[in-house]
Amino acid sequence: MRFESAIDQQRHTQKKIDNDNRHSSPKLLSQLPIEIHGAKVYTHELFDEFQQEVFSSTSGPSARGFSEKNEVDITNLKDGLRGKFFDVQFNPGTYEVTCTCRKLERCGMLC
Repeated sequence: MRFESAIDQQRHTQKKIDNDNRHSSPKLLSQLPIEIHGAKVYTHELFDEFQQEVFSSTSGPSARGFSEKNEVDITNLKDGLRGKFFDVQFNPGTYEVTCTCRKLERCGMLC
């Protein structure tokens, strides 16, 4: 009995979240095209994380160096908020992008 009640509660909560995502828009902090696009394609919860990344990227991350290795373009970036360094790798042959922060693999969102 309690198990079914817990499952019903989870279903109710999920339906509410789905309804909110379909019928409302998250609050935009700017009119940046990337932020507007993110608001359309992400759930509200993921959009909040995406929005934080967009604005943290405009507050100081900077390219520290560029290189190429085995036909892969590598850009070394410094995160302006955390002060950490990351390597973003782009393979133009396969259009594959990876970053040493691994956010794309963990969250499905580019850093």
